[in-house]
Amino acid sequence: MTSELPQESAGLTYDDVAGHWAQGQIETLAKYGVGYTGGSFAPAKALTQIDLIALLASTEGYLYDGTDADALYSYAFDRGLLAR
Repeated sequence: MTSELPQESAGLTYDDVAGHWAQGQIETLAKYGVGYTGGSFAPAKALTQIDLIALLASTEGYLYDGTDADALYSYAFDRGLLAR
């Protein structure tokens, strides 16, 4: 069984990752749509549960805009990313 990477899309961009040690990894994930909307990644900020859920959901195309956490959690529960 072979595994293929998802096709590279237009991607996400961030204005706050330049010079950060993880810039390359963040930008690579962003090319495939994995990340956050809004143009800011906040790489120095501690990763929270909602951040992790948003990143996981973005691997399936759901982009969290930071405004409706209930919708994000519902999405995660429905897809089996979280157990109730």
